[in-house]
Amino acid sequence: MKFNDIYKRAFNQCLGMLASIEPGSDLGAESGWARSLGVSRTTVHALFKSLLAQGIISADGRRRIAVRRPEPSEFFPEDETRSVRNTIERRFMDMVLRREIRPGQQINNLELARQFSVSPSALREYLSEFNQCGLLKRCRNSSWVFLGFDLDFAR
Repeated sequence: MKFNDIYKRAFNQCLGMLASIEPGSDLGAESGWARSLGVSRTTVHALFKSLLAQGIISADGRRRIAVRRPEPSEFFPEDETRSVRNTIERRFMDMVLRREIRPGQQINNLELARQFSVSPSALREYLSEFNQCGLLKRCRNSSWVFLGFDLDFAR
């Protein structure tokens, strides 16, 4: 399955829930799992399909049964479960704190999106919030100027 942070977060949550279920137990309806995980039944169906393929659960007609508890290695790494927004925020703020982005420096939206492995539109949406509070100024050609933190911003 392609990169999908919602699916991967739900998968990890599901594995966490399965870790507390006795092997041989009936898992109940997909709709109940969807409510517990906060995702759609379609997502739960995809989760169960993966769990079946990995031998964590089995199917008996419409019933799903826990076969074994998941291994720690079967969970997705935490980095893969973060939302795109959280990934952008973390990487951008890290660059600011390490002074890789300095006041007055021009930032190219497309280059930064490639560097962060995110879509340019997701990055632009995130940077727009800084524009509104005076930390960034939007320029032409998909670029921004980092204005930095000053006394006015602190106030």
